[in-house]
Amino acid sequence: MSGVVAGTAPQASAQQALSPGCTTLNSPNLDVVYTSTAFPPQQFLAGEVITVSAGEPTFGGAPTATRLVVNGVEVASGGFPATLSHTVPADGSYAVAWSVGSGLATWNVSCTPPPPVCTITGTAKGDALVGTAGPDVI
Repeated sequence: MSGVVAGTAPQASAQQALSPGCTTLNSPNLDVVYTSTAFPPQQFLAGEVITVSAGEPTFGGAPTATRLVVNGVEVASGGFPATLSHTVPADGSYAVAWSVGSGLATWNVSCTPPPPVCTITGTAKGDALVGTAGPDVI
């Protein structure tokens, strides 16, 4: 009789912790009606994704353009309504701003963690070591 070992793979830990900047952008206080907003530099982690959506209802005019600016550089733009996103390139401090060209728009702002990085490494015996970066090592 051959021996068979059955089991389950360890489960990855909860979602990666967000940076202070990403946590700030997830505030429900930002999901309201306004023209623009800007935040002073805050710490973000590489791979975090900043997403801003501008849409109806609008007030005080019909917006025609939507912009996302990071450290004074426009990183994404679109018409209206629009959903714009930017992936943080490296750990560091970033000033983030977004706006519509005119009038007031209804905003939805979010920031998500980077996807986990999974590595598979073979050994001389043919075993595989599987893991992810950070605390989610399997």
